[in-house]
Amino acid sequence: MASLQVLVRARLGARMLDTATLARELKDAGIESGQADAITHVVQQAVEHADPATRADLDTHRAEVRADIAALEARLIKWMIGIALTATGVVVAAGTAFAVAFLRTSD
Repeated sequence: MASLQVLVRARLGARMLDTATLARELKDAGIESGQADAITHVVQQAVEHADPATRADLDTHRAEVRADIAALEARLIKWMIGIALTATGVVVAAGTAFAVAFLRTSD
């Protein structure tokens, strides 16, 4: 079975699939003729219907992902600034309330 996987991988690595050679090599590897033909047909269908990503596809998606990350970073920074300002306001309000309470009690 391992030799079958190596054989199929080797055949899929090429752009064109030589079905006659693949079927013959499967038969030479001990696969029955009907099974070798069926495997060859399935592999041929997979190769014909494959839509592999190109370098341009990857570059396009990489750019999209980077843009999404930049947008998320901007949103995160806005939230962090908002939280920092809120926390500062809470500290100032608490300090003011403490100072007012302290000044009232010292009179």
